Amino acid sequence: MLPTTVLDTSTDLASLFQRQAQATPDAVALEDAHVTLTYGEVDHATSALAARLQALGVGRDGLVGVLMERSSDYVIACLAALRAGGAFLVLEMAYPHTLLGSERSTRRFH
Repeated sequence: MLPTTVLDTSTDLASLFQRQAQATPDAVALEDAHVTLTYGEVDHATSALAARLQALGVGRDGLVGVLMERSSDYVIACLAALRAGGAFLVLEMAYPHTLLGSERSTRRFH
């Protein structure tokens, strides 16, 4: 039987990840075909990208379009959008260019 963990639903995902990074900065957080990153490394990269997103105007109710192959950078981009105070919209690489253009024109995202 697996251990049970109670999830604090009053805390958002970005904060939960940051808390885990503070508790176990040297533990492996992400692995993809090219890289293995610790919680501390992901937290640092997420924080830097979130600051850049905020400088571009992402904040509460901001929407960040994420168009990239699934990778550690993909996870960092999604977490950074949340940490900046916004949300993310996953745009699949397989979408036709016309659909991606219409998504961009009908939604306000960075």
